[in-house]
Amino acid sequence: MSIRSDYKKDVDLFCLHSCNVSGEEMLNMAKRSSINVSTKDKIQQNKRKKVKRLVTVLAAACVGLSAMTAAAGAAGYGPMANVFGHYIHDDTTAKLADEGYILTPGDIADNEKGEYPGLGDTVGFGSFELTPMCLAGDTQSPRIQVDLRVKDTELLKKYDKFMIKGQTLGEEGMGFKDTQLNNYGIGSRDDTQEDLFHLSIPVPPYWVTNGEETYFFINTVAGYTDDMMRSCELTESDLADCVDLIADEETSMRFDQLFSNAYKETDEVQFRFLVPDGTLKSSDMHDYTDIVFENDGIKYNIYGANFGAHGVYLMADLNDTENLDYQAIDENNRAFAEKLVLSVDGKEYRPNMGQVFAWCDEKGESVLMEKGKWYTDFDFEDVEYEDAERVTISDGTNTFDLK
Repeated sequence: MSIRSDYKKDVDLFCLHSCNVSGEEMLNMAKRSSINVSTKDKIQQNKRKKVKRLVTVLAAACVGLSAMTAAAGAAGYGPMANVFGHYIHDDTTAKLADEGYILTPGDIADNEKGEYPGLGDTVGFGSFELTPMCLAGDTQSPRIQVDLRVKDTELLKKYDKFMIKGQTLGEEGMGFKDTQLNNYGIGSRDDTQEDLFHLSIPVPPYWVTNGEETYFFINTVAGYTDDMMRSCELTESDLADCVDLIADEETSMRFDQLFSNAYKETDEVQFRFLVPDGTLKSSDMHDYTDIVFENDGIKYNIYGANFGAHGVYLMADLNDTENLDYQAIDENNRAFAEKLVLSVDGKEYRPNMGQVFAWCDEKGESVLMEKGKWYTDFDFEDVEYEDAERVTISDGTNTFDLK
């Protein structure tokens, strides 16, 4: 299965089954949160990375994220924070874990443990053993850290790298599990134990922020080597981008090739645990009503933004697109993106052009519920939003305050 598979059905089923809210409430949440659905084949191909945005906004829209925060520097979190930084090279999650935005086996009381294995429990998986060690991060891009132990010495001789594939759901999501996204987890070998690998897998925020039990599945373990990565023209950075669904199409295709050629064992193991409110740091979600740019006749209404630990996502709907085809709109959209500058206390950031695509809601099912309405969003690297005095967005001619 391609890492960039079609998620439209996921969104449809989520809206049908996962939010017990009125139609008016759903519309308001969609306007705030850009629940993205597209049915145009070419646009779907270009917008598959939208699942990252989807799971981000569903967490904020349907849950009403708690403003509570975890106690910073909680005892015992340092070693697990070090795993994220040293072995997974994810300094952002490492920092959040060190500040106390983390759930470990020690945080779960004995009377909260159920019949299924949970955090800290080890389960056999063919030639491997799997142990989910903790959940950490923010409500934009949470991570589960998993320890993988290789029991077959011959496999260790052949493969020096391993990844996992799995799903994270809640009780409501189990009714349509077969349609849900699979995420991939990567990491590196322990410094002192050659059979132990520390991996990190991104998880959809909604299922770890809604107060219900989280169901974490692992269904594949894959072994590969540096030579296999080189043959697919992949770097470690490329691999991380693909795992987070932020790579461009060409790089994602090379990732698919690597995964296809890798040694794989398939099964399905399940872990369950409850994530208390305030475990993860809340990302900053904002809506806007009066930020409008124009580029070559098309108006861009910036209606929302998510400032999280891993990035900034600005969301926009497009006006005056009548009688324009996809290519014309997309070219205009990319030309506009090249002009955009996000400024944080004078420091400037440019959008990731590899992630700039326009998409059309052909059935009137999303955001403004207008048939034929076009949308886009612009991804920037993470910024120090909380401590910033002033945050602006500009196209070189017009400048608007975001903070």
